[in-house]
Amino acid sequence: MKMKKTVKGLMIGTLAVGTVLGGLLISKNFSSASDTPTIQVPVKQNHENHEQLLKQTLDLAKEGKVITSEEFGRYSSKKSIIAKWGEPDKDSKNGILKYSKHATQFYIGDSNNYKKSVYLLETTDKSYASVTYDEVKRSKALGKGGEYKDRNTAYIIYAVGENDLRFIFSVDKKGKISNLKYVEVNGPF
Repeated sequence: MKMKKTVKGLMIGTLAVGTVLGGLLISKNFSSASDTPTIQVPVKQNHENHEQLLKQTLDLAKEGKVITSEEFGRYSSKKSIIAKWGEPDKDSKNGILKYSKHATQFYIGDSNNYKKSVYLLETTDKSYASVTYDEVKRSKALGKGGEYKDRNTAYIIYAVGENDLRFIFSVDKKGKISNLKYVEVNGPF
């Protein structure tokens, strides 16, 4: 009987110590304001990660793809996309296959009458959320691009083989350019 009490006491003690230590470890990795992890990435490392992301984006644009489109790109058929990814989101407009869970939109048909294939792709992947206009503009991987800015939008455009790669940013009322809003791959105009 004493043995059972001793084992039970050890188990309870171990559980209590584990809970306290676990709580300390968790509290060091999470902010007190919310339950989301707080990770501080050095600016240089963040810039290097963005440069790698921009290089990957450029390489995929050469193939007519975006980072979230998997094997699909320009000239992919509407039928093949739906066969693999299923029906698009219910709020997709005519001529657009919107897949929120893939952060990707495919535009079907264009002035050349490609009514059943993709002519433009967009991605709003969250990996671009902290990429700045200046990082894109100064990217060694991308080189020099064409810049355009109006009251609401700023673009940096790169000719990539037979495709155009566009980085689109919002512009606020004070003229400040936001972080990257979305990336687009299209045929040249």
